Amino acid sequence: WTGIVGETIWGMRSFSALIGALGVLVLGLLGTRLGGHRVGLIAAVLAACNPLQIHYSQEARGYTIWLLAVTLCIYSLCKAAHALNKRWWLVYVVVAWLTVLVHYVTLAWFLGTIGGVLIACDRRRFLRQWLVSHAVLAVALVPVIWFLVIPLSEGGSKPWFREMWALYPPALAIPKSIWAMLPAGGYPEYLGSLAVAAHAASHDWGAWLSFVVRWVPLIVVACAFALPAVRRSPPERQDPPGLDRTIRFLAILSLTYLLAAFMHSWLWEPTYIVGRYDLAAWPSLVLAVAFVIERAAVSLSANRGRQTVAGWGLTVVLLLCSGIVLVGMRVAAVPNDSKQRARKIADTVGPDDLIISMGKYKLFVLYEWHNLDFHAEVISFPPQHDRQLCWDDADAELADPAGIATGVSDVAHSIEEALAHGRRVWLLIPGD
Repeated sequence: WTGIVGETIWGMRSFSALIGALGVLVLGLLGTRLGGHRVGLIAAVLAACNPLQIHYSQEARGYTIWLLAVTLCIYSLCKAAHALNKRWWLVYVVVAWLTVLVHYVTLAWFLGTIGGVLIACDRRRFLRQWLVSHAVLAVALVPVIWFLVIPLSEGGSKPWFREMWALYPPALAIPKSIWAMLPAGGYPEYLGSLAVAAHAASHDWGAWLSFVVRWVPLIVVACAFALPAVRRSPPERQDPPGLDRTIRFLAILSLTYLLAAFMHSWLWEPTYIVGRYDLAAWPSLVLAVAFVIERAAVSLSANRGRQTVAGWGLTVVLLLCSGIVLVGMRVAAVPNDSKQRARKIADTVGPDDLIISMGKYKLFVLYEWHNLDFHAEVISFPPQHDRQLCWDDADAELADPAGIATGVSDVAHSIEEALAHGRRVWLLIPGD
């Protein structure tokens, strides 16, 4: 992509922006397919204005294409559940296989797809086809797991995962994820501008605005969900066909994945990070919110015009909360120490010098160096940081003395060779 549009900031981020916009369109089409035009439109509007979606659509990373891939998985699964023909199951298997290539954490997401039995026209036939399709998918994923998942998993745990996991007690991990995925909610510090916006709402804009931003979306969704249960509906009111079954299907799809990620983090190692590795639950959760709004609107009145006003009224409240966060993302200053460090190094180090980057320091200045047209030779120690940026675990590295010895030898040889040719050698240490 950057070979076509260039490696400018716009070029690096434009792919995520394009895929993020396409994901909103597909999510809206899926909502229309499952619940009608109004559900699809509400889902698309909520997704387009969701701060989490906008945040990742501005990053040169793979999360928006992951969200799009999961959405396409849901779409093909729903088509298969309604049509129950081999063509749509084949489409689902192919899309699901590609989705694992985007992010292998998707493997845990497949558990929730069994919930599609709720919307199938023939449940027994769906279960039989679901089993056959996932057996085929499992066989097709064997080489992916062998050549991709296993090597990546051997990269070692990341200490910052453990640190972040300590901030989220296990009992609150899943509610925290759901809260962060709503139109506005609680965002962890590593989400940059979102966290800064939430911080500004708490400390600079006033306690009342902080309450609105953080809690009103949750309150609105909870009330919309509970309203049909506590309100006595008019006899002439009829819910759209299968509305409750669809909501349950979407809830199973979201919560099963969140629960699987939570159990993996709790029993083995921390990988369950709020607002990041739980994103596969985001498309179905946004759809569920749109369906809950539709359910509440139908419950409020048997008159179609009033239903429309009620549905869009609830949607506007959620959009206002999103709007406050989005404004905060634009006006709040996000600290960027990496840019200052990169400029300082570029002003000091000569283009013919050799730089030894200790640990993962290189990751935080490499992009800024590129923007400054600074191209000195940089090698990392330990060397594996050049292969897996930001994947560092001192315990795992120290457990491999032979690997350390090889890395020391290679770096020492590079230093000796550089000095022999009259080049200066610099050590970059994190925090300097």
